Amino acid sequence: NYIGCTNLEGIIPNELLYLTSLTSINLGSTNIAGNIPWDIASLGNLDNLRLFNVSHTHIEGDFPPSLAGLYSLTRLDLSYTLISGYIPTDLSNTQTYVVLDGTFLNTYDTNLCPYIFACYDSL
Repeated sequence: NYIGCTNLEGIIPNELLYLTSLTSINLGSTNIAGNIPWDIASLGNLDNLRLFNVSHTHIEGDFPPSLAGLYSLTRLDLSYTLISGYIPTDLSNTQTYVVLDGTFLNTYDTNLCPYIFACYDSL
């Protein structure tokens, strides 16, 4: 039910997204790099996923809009990554608590803050 690694490096493997009973993916403070898979919600069957943490990693690229399709997600931690771009407005239809401090994400044009996000801007 839980994936958490301290020695993981490389990219997020697509195979991880097919573990259907996962409730938590905690990859924070690892050496993973690259992008979050663009179609993360449709690649696998992550219907039970409540936590997705990639904080303090080398993850980069644009915010994948399909993250809004993970309807059970209650906490998304992207803090201190190189994620950039815009947060999809679809997240306003979820109960997800998003931690964004230390990112380059644009939270100001979404009209979502401070309603469902922890909209921290430490930059």
